[in-house]
Amino acid sequence: MRKMFTLIELLVVIAIIAILASMLLPALNQARDRAKTVSCTGNMKQLGTAHIFYADSYDGFIVPWNVDNGRLPWMHNLAKNAGLGASRVLSCPSLADDPDYDFYYLNEGWVTDNPFTEKWPLGYKLNMFLNTSFADWSQRPTKLSQWKRPSSALLNFDNGKTLSGDDKIVAAWWNISTCGGGGASIQQMLTYFHHGRRMNILLMDGHVSSANDEEIGNIDYYWDRTQE
Repeated sequence: MRKMFTLIELLVVIAIIAILASMLLPALNQARDRAKTVSCTGNMKQLGTAHIFYADSYDGFIVPWNVDNGRLPWMHNLAKNAGLGASRVLSCPSLADDPDYDFYYLNEGWVTDNPFTEKWPLGYKLNMFLNTSFADWSQRPTKLSQWKRPSSALLNFDNGKTLSGDDKIVAAWWNISTCGGGGASIQQMLTYFHHGRRMNILLMDGHVSSANDEEIGNIDYYWDRTQE
């Protein structure tokens, strides 16, 4: 006759399975997070290519952060020019893990000739000083050729909460010298739940880097070409 499991034996097996699951789940979560980070990095590299396409189409100019009286933000303008309206390139896969972020959705109805039809959250912000400067806050688009250190100049970075609580700002900057100050347009990295509390960054030469709160204050990234 086949021997049946006793209740104690069954409880021991269940306990062993529970212990193994508790050991494996953190590793599985880390693998999932790494996969999202890799996907985000790929998105940013494609954004770098889209920036090049835009500059080629518009005499070397970088996409402005907003045109048409505010009705055509940079991401919609860039997507229209590069044919990205059906792509999730502008939506970071880690956004769903950030409980503090009130999404700006790419299919907003007020946008002029919006290329996006799907309700995808905006995953990235644009460095607003690509189109202005600390010395002159009026919007004046710049050319790629005007930036002398493209490997250190920031184009895009992960989306997230701002100091003002206005999560829907689509172009922003970060005061590297103080990591604070300056109003609603400052990125607040402390709210990040993306990529192991790191910010992915697209540089003007097309490569993608990342930084945590401390590193972005110490590494020689720059936002404004007048800082060169």
